[in-house]
Amino acid sequence: MTRYLLVKEGQKEYLVKEEKIKAENELQDAVKKNPELIPIEDLNLLNLLVVGRETTLPSGSIDLMCIDEKGTIVIVEFKKGPENPDSRRVLAQLLDYGSHLWGLTFEEFEGLCRNYFNSTRCTDPKFHGLNNLRDAFNVMWGQNVDEIDEINESGEGEKGWEKFKEGVSRCLADGSFYYIVISPDIGDILKRTMKYLTMTSSSTFAGVEIDHFSSDGKKYLCPGLTFRIQRLAALHPPHQRQRCRIFLKKVIPQQDRFGKIYSKF
Repeated sequence: MTRYLLVKEGQKEYLVKEEKIKAENELQDAVKKNPELIPIEDLNLLNLLVVGRETTLPSGSIDLMCIDEKGTIVIVEFKKGPENPDSRRVLAQLLDYGSHLWGLTFEEFEGLCRNYFNSTRCTDPKFHGLNNLRDAFNVMWGQNVDEIDEINESGEGEKGWEKFKEGVSRCLADGSFYYIVISPDIGDILKRTMKYLTMTSSSTFAGVEIDHFSSDGKKYLCPGLTFRIQRLAALHPPHQRQRCRIFLKKVIPQQDRFGKIYSKF
């Protein structure tokens, strides 16, 4: 079923027909240059700081890498849609990237970000040439390191940076990254697999479908359906599963060296 977008320009209005994106890099380039297209509120994320485009790792290049204000590391992979239906390849790439980021120190990860800030891939003049995440944090969220004590005697600015740094370090230590697949068509198989991975791991997998409309040489990209699994806190998170194993180990009857059955309680 063909869909249309109604566009109004002053007193004029016209319909724009939905079309398939012909080239995968067209979608990539648009979102990389305009990460605001990612519907962060729907994904339960805060404003995103871009820290990598085509970030090179041993397993390949991350299409887009961001960090939100809480320090959540977001890894974005693009999928063309029906013409590229191999969901396993997309998820395998994301997991490969996560496996190579997992275990990095904050300083090692900051080195990757520094490489991006000092490369031609960083086109935002506010961030180009920066040498550390602290400066990028201050630029992104409007804090000047030299003036924090004067502006905010309560130290909230410092606390904001520390929470950000702790969040990044935690993601790196336990591998709890936020993975996003962006595509014109996510597909049911990919959605189910992402749901499974989200519910059984410490990471979050989400999908964003971008709708593409075109008319008279003008192109419109609109975030459409967002797929995100709401992980239930009560649904056995890792620390609760660990406590459960310890509990069962104590409760299950065991034999002592004389063959007597007993419980540790």
